[in-house]
Amino acid sequence: MSRVLLVSMPFSSTERPSLGLGLLKAGLERAGVGVDVRYLNLDFARHVGMDRYEMVVRLGFQFMAGEWVFAEDVFGDGIPDLDAYFDDVVDAGADNLARPFASRDDARVMRASVGSCLDECAASISWNDYALVGFTTQFEQTLPSVALARRVKAMHPDLTIAFGGANCEGVMGEALLRAFDCIDLVFSGEADHTLPVVARAVLAGEAPPVLDGVYCRRNGELALPPESVAPVEDMDSLPYPDYEDFFEQRAQLSRATQAADCASWLPFESSRGCWWGARSHCTFCGLNGGTMAYRSKSPDRVIEELTFLSKRYASRRFVAVDNILDFHYLSTVLPRLTKELPGTALWYEVKNTFRRDQVQALAESGIIAIESGIESFSSPLLKLMRKGESSLQNIQLLRWCKEFMVQPFWTMMAGFPDEDPAWFRRQAEILPLLSHLEPPMRFSTVCLARFSPLFNDAQEMGLTNVRPLAGYRYAFAVSDQDLFDLAYHFEYEYADGRNVWDYVEDLAQQCANWLEDGSYELTSLPMEEHLFIRDTRPVAVRPEHHLTGLHRAVYEYCDTARTVAAVEKHCTDGARRNGDHTGHGGQSVAEVLDELAADRLMLHEDGRYLSLAVNGAYQPKLSTLLLTKLMPEPLLVRAE
Repeated sequence: MSRVLLVSMPFSSTERPSLGLGLLKAGLERAGVGVDVRYLNLDFARHVGMDRYEMVVRLGFQFMAGEWVFAEDVFGDGIPDLDAYFDDVVDAGADNLARPFASRDDARVMRASVGSCLDECAASISWNDYALVGFTTQFEQTLPSVALARRVKAMHPDLTIAFGGANCEGVMGEALLRAFDCIDLVFSGEADHTLPVVARAVLAGEAPPVLDGVYCRRNGELALPPESVAPVEDMDSLPYPDYEDFFEQRAQLSRATQAADCASWLPFESSRGCWWGARSHCTFCGLNGGTMAYRSKSPDRVIEELTFLSKRYASRRFVAVDNILDFHYLSTVLPRLTKELPGTALWYEVKNTFRRDQVQALAESGIIAIESGIESFSSPLLKLMRKGESSLQNIQLLRWCKEFMVQPFWTMMAGFPDEDPAWFRRQAEILPLLSHLEPPMRFSTVCLARFSPLFNDAQEMGLTNVRPLAGYRYAFAVSDQDLFDLAYHFEYEYADGRNVWDYVEDLAQQCANWLEDGSYELTSLPMEEHLFIRDTRPVAVRPEHHLTGLHRAVYEYCDTARTVAAVEKHCTDGARRNGDHTGHGGQSVAEVLDELAADRLMLHEDGRYLSLAVNGAYQPKLSTLLLTKLMPEPLLVRAE
């Protein structure tokens, strides 16, 4: 018993390795501890079929389907039957067009596969080689991990079982230890420094030391340290993640199922925490429960790590798990990516306060996809969310993304206490003007997340009857207190009795139509003294516009949202510089702005005007750049 085993259970994706396990493996080996990683999620995907498995992964927490699949193995008859789960959770889901199972029979087949798969997984591992087994649990991995841990503990009672990951933070970790006696240790928060210390002690046959953030049992009682674990401060001190086990096991899965080889984006991190959340915590965000303080890697380290990973795993596609892009990277990392790692493609989560030139820099450096927290086109609602952005900032970001061929992923949200129904009527008026831009992935009402301000101050903010999301009740047969403490997602009512869908239904339907119909065209191109605009949107006043003189000057200047006063000053200064006051037809700037807005080429909101047409001049240049330099590798292939 001289090694540690780290395990990833369903329902983590089969398409990419676990960054957490990759970092922990590298950290343990750096500390002189032998370690293996098993991706048993791949084994279960082989059992039930890749398409069936990934359907559960993609639909996420709404149905708690991943936990439900394994619930019967853990709790037996203690949970409601399948029909009750479908009636109350699946069929009652907010999005009835997307379900985790093709049918009730499909769900039965998946659940029936659990026992034999777990038995096979348990038999495939030489447990006597290990003194410590660690399960990572985030998203819907808790009951799958408990199911295997129970089997292993029954066969090897002296084996130390540890849980860690997002589902273990704070009170959730305490509840895991209370509810499941097969778990010996729970790591709450970042375990980069604590796991090697605990592992060395366990491998030496000693009791785990008392450490902040590490929960355990001592003499039959829960031992909960008084302090949370200190987060990693020096991000450069972390090792490069080790993904060897994943690619070896993923290749075996591909051979066994004749499925396509893995074409994943490699996960990497360049920062932890959220610099915006440290200043103004978005009311609905439950990320960074105890680790909000922002820490980022140095530019040299980011370049070195991406270089190492791209060579080691023969991939140039990376998805950053960062909660938010370090804005300093725009001037420090991005220019170096273009020169030192040409062909790299990245996916980052960002804040929506970019300038046009910064979005261009994203595209040219290889950041070709962003998760953008747009959430709304109502400035008052964005203020209520504490987003620190305006409606027009969000719209201009979508337009610049279209111009520079950066794919934005975003969600339209509603359901915040004290929101005004008029804000959604106004958004319903705005949306038809934006059909040429990227639609939201979905429209959703707020799902209450643990650690968010809305959860922490629910009563003060106007929420009542806060309880775990319905799916938890059909998966976890534990006490009411343990269920509440285990849960991360919650449902609720409003203290004022409102029904959100009474006033958001029209907007939600427009979002669905936008996503289904695809985008139309509203594109501008300079042609000598004209600015030519082509408009195929259903709301188009006419299919073509030719702007000259003051109309063109105003329209091009409003590429960024501007006040009337700012536009007037710009046009007046320009006329003085040119010594030419002719060609404006006697119209005022205000009249021209209103005329362009009436033609639905421009949006007037919050006292500012924003041009809506996508500037098509840059796209041919960027298309060539992408084809010659930035196209990612077609497949991930393990380097020899």
